[in-house]
Amino acid sequence: MDPSRPGMTFIILDVPSTSYISSVCESPEFVTYQTSNKDTQPRVIIHMVGNGVLEDKRYQEWMNKFGPETEHIIANEKYCPQRIIFYSSALSQLKLSKIDENHFRIPYYSNEPIKQLKSLDNIPKKASFAVPMMIYQTEPSFKLDMSQLGPVFDHNIESDKLLESSDDYLNIAEEVKQEVARSHSEAKNIPGKDVIITTLGTGSTFPSKYRNVSATLIKIPNNGFILLDVGEGTLGSMSRHFGPYDQPHGNDQTSLESCISSLKCIFISHMHADHHLGIVRVLKKWNEIYKGVDDATISVFGPSRLRKWLDEYSDVEDIGFSKVKFIDNKDLLFWKQQKGNNTSLDSLQYLKNSMRINKVETVAVIHCPNSFGISIEHSDGWKIVYSGDTRPCDDLVRVGKDATLLIHEATFENDLTEQALSKNHSTTEEAVSVGERMNAHTLLLTHFSQRYPKVPVFTDDHGRVGISFDLMQVSIGELYKLPKFVKALKVLYADENEAGIEEDDNVYEEVYIEDEEDDNENK
Repeated sequence: MDPSRPGMTFIILDVPSTSYISSVCESPEFVTYQTSNKDTQPRVIIHMVGNGVLEDKRYQEWMNKFGPETEHIIANEKYCPQRIIFYSSALSQLKLSKIDENHFRIPYYSNEPIKQLKSLDNIPKKASFAVPMMIYQTEPSFKLDMSQLGPVFDHNIESDKLLESSDDYLNIAEEVKQEVARSHSEAKNIPGKDVIITTLGTGSTFPSKYRNVSATLIKIPNNGFILLDVGEGTLGSMSRHFGPYDQPHGNDQTSLESCISSLKCIFISHMHADHHLGIVRVLKKWNEIYKGVDDATISVFGPSRLRKWLDEYSDVEDIGFSKVKFIDNKDLLFWKQQKGNNTSLDSLQYLKNSMRINKVETVAVIHCPNSFGISIEHSDGWKIVYSGDTRPCDDLVRVGKDATLLIHEATFENDLTEQALSKNHSTTEEAVSVGERMNAHTLLLTHFSQRYPKVPVFTDDHGRVGISFDLMQVSIGELYKLPKFVKALKVLYADENEAGIEEDDNVYEEVYIEDEEDDNENK
């Protein structure tokens, strides 16, 4: 770091797999530092290594060529604990689980690593696993500093604290549980009752303390998964929800690997960063599973600019773009299909057959140029409509008539109508009104402004409105429960006095300026 100061050498290594070991161990660049001279020995080496690298004898021998005073920090998913980083968010999730532990699953974590460094006989003695906020201190002395580590989350300990607090919330949560149990009959004879909706991200603009940005996962039993928008950090949210890559976390026996491998379709509503940035990591993980499978395909619906963006990104990193079957949202517009303009439906046929989908229709909604909502109808008789970001939209109401579920943005509270108008978003009451006009069986509100950690204010005369939270999971047959949860949610967030985050959509959402031709086309 500073050639003028002896003993100020730090090395960061990225060794993704065992195939890189030879080039690392044989590189002459490191020989200078593999010496008994303390002035040239590295103070610390950070090893970002893939699975199998640490166990390799060649790599172990190479590590030991550095001086005995060198600190070795290991970053690897097997040798590092998967601790909760966002403590407050996990605590909120724990409290939500007291309403229903199946719908509000405690996020996956592990405070102990899967493998212990001490099980490796030949690695340097001064080796430790990496944890978030670990610091290597250089002044006044060289040492590892753990003082900034956050609290270690343990849901068993936190549950005991909740019981000891005699919180009113726990009493209300129990009342809600009993009320839901008494109304179980409401779930019968609903089409698609086993279809599961998981709201992975429910906030707008950028990630915040309680809500990540937009992403909604739909699981159609025996048919696969659909992702509606993929904001940044979506793969991380999926990991917290589904648990270790190949081990299910929860009662539904779905692992992250099985979810990604069964992902058939991704819909991107518009080209704002909080709706599409996460697609790269999801596609990359999907491509890793299907590496070498020539006939594997995944459908991506999106604005035309998304295709160009993914194509350009694939020049930098292989994300399996050649396997992507891209369909422009404009080609699925409902009025085009009504006129018999079905040029895009040939490329849709495989997806429709494999997922038993009858109809997919998009709607140009009122947000930025090339913004779309979508309606998906299944052969079992259910229909899910997703608004994307929009003002109340008549065409969306028309296409979504009698929807089983409407997932609609509710960015602003009702006293911020002017801001909703200026930024082309909806207030909570406007979203509720759209659901009523559509005659949707259930409305799920999402995409809340990060100003509001609390429960949004709205009127629900029909008992059909639910509020989404990150990592919430509910089947269509259990949607009737969501309005009943609101009573407990209001108590839970009544004491939330933190100031919300002031947003500026123009800073984060506007990642490019559309040209005039695109704008006119959308109009």
